[in-house]
Amino acid sequence: MNRVTEALDIVVRVAALGDYDSNVIGMAAEIIAEDIFGMTKASRGKKDIDGLWKTGEETRTVQVKAWSEARVKKYRAGTFLRVKEVSASDDLLVLLIYCSKPDYAVLYHGPTKAVGYIEPSGASRAIRFDTMKTRDEVQQILNTLS
Repeated sequence: MNRVTEALDIVVRVAALGDYDSNVIGMAAEIIAEDIFGMTKASRGKKDIDGLWKTGEETRTVQVKAWSEARVKKYRAGTFLRVKEVSASDDLLVLLIYCSKPDYAVLYHGPTKAVGYIEPSGASRAIRFDTMKTRDEVQQILNTLS
């Protein structure tokens, strides 16, 4: 069993125990970022940066965010996250981690500043699910959760 498969299996097993999935969701997302997307994990305690990856010759910072299936079921297209504008990574990877099956979906993979909007205070960038995907893509994902 590879690391991604094992991490996703752990998510499903923990979710079966109750509503304890938030820490394992993040763990699974970072393992996916490392093993599938080639991220090199940042040292512990690095605020707002989870790792680095190469794009051509350029090394870019990346922040990994993950939503659980339960969270997206609850908040639907309005599910959102915030990224501090002052410490925003070069790139953002947002994953939907399923708890009912060992699987995930990529919701966003690209420059952080190309998605969402800066809130009026200027401190954070708000990024909603329905700004990362087209309406049809969002609906298709939501239909798989029903």
